[in-house]
Amino acid sequence: MRNILKNIKNYIWSKKRFKIFVKNAFDKKYMDNINHIFDSVYLEKHIQPLEQTTPSNKRIVVIAPHPDDEILGCGGLLLKAQENKCKISIIFLSSGGMDEIEIREREALKVASELNVTDIKFLRLEDSNVLSKIEYEKICTELQSFRPDIILLPFIFDKHNDHINSNRILLEMPEEFDTEVWCYQVYSTMPCNGYLDITAIAERKYKIMSLYKSQIDHFDYVNWNRGLNAFNSKYAHDTKKKYIESYFILPFIDYKNICTSYFNEQ
Repeated sequence: MRNILKNIKNYIWSKKRFKIFVKNAFDKKYMDNINHIFDSVYLEKHIQPLEQTTPSNKRIVVIAPHPDDEILGCGGLLLKAQENKCKISIIFLSSGGMDEIEIREREALKVASELNVTDIKFLRLEDSNVLSKIEYEKICTELQSFRPDIILLPFIFDKHNDHINSNRILLEMPEEFDTEVWCYQVYSTMPCNGYLDITAIAERKYKIMSLYKSQIDHFDYVNWNRGLNAFNSKYAHDTKKKYIESYFILPFIDYKNICTSYFNEQ
């Protein structure tokens, strides 16, 4: 009964908000905003994303705002990189709310074991508020001591605030830091200049993802991520490449400049 009442409330509220949207969304101001959204795919109009070879014998750090972001965004890459003798470290900024830290960290350790990753760090920053709690110096020290060839983290325009703010870490790193940044995709579509074909190991990725039971009880992330990886197959122009992870790849200093520009406007 409670769910029925909740659904009725959501239905009424959604219809009301939709009427407001329709009334306002197509005036000049909002049409300009919509055009800006279309302009955001400018990169895809002019640059064909390039297929990436799996990193081999590289040192890779994954910055994951929460347990599950690492497998959602770059699980296929991590599986393939591990087979290519890469050394991988995962830094989890938050472990969720105070009441779920234990279970989410336990699930993360199971996932890491399946990925064959042993270098795991839980910083336990405040969920949905990593901006004000990030321990910049500690994280920067970790990154510099590990000396990664590749840093993996969510793209700066992902729609979750913790994902956006995880990029602030890079602002504290020295400009001469010699690495590549591979931004991975979690929630939002993003500019893509590189992709990785994960077709051969896609089902393994989704099976490992299902170990985050506390999360998929609320939302079918496995099915959703499968769809996202299938949607990305448009970049390959090859019918045999069914599942693809997309990345936005830049040298560290170039991506840091993007982050600096973005956060200076806030």
